Amino acid sequence: MPEALRFMDLRLNSRIEQEYLIYNFYFSNVKTVGLRLQRLRQQYGLSRSDVVRQLQLRGLDICLKTYEKIENGQRRSISCWEAVNLCSVFNIPFSSLFAT
Repeated sequence: MPEALRFMDLRLNSRIEQEYLIYNFYFSNVKTVGLRLQRLRQQYGLSRSDVVRQLQLRGLDICLKTYEKIENGQRRSISCWEAVNLCSVFNIPFSSLFAT
């Protein structure tokens, strides 16, 4: 597990610290995370709209276009809140979303 994510498992006190670590790690792994999300979605038999609906039910303000950009690796960053909620939708541990 990358050092940045090992640190995330320690439950950082500040959301700013979390956002900083996620941004820095995600920025270099955009396509990998997007492909992982796409595979998970297909494995669960969900459409992109289904995933967006689940994220919205969890309180995340996200639209289909934004999720498509995340999945296609066209978005420069992902927030900690987005990552946590995506893990919740797919019922996976946080660290597995970013595993290399």
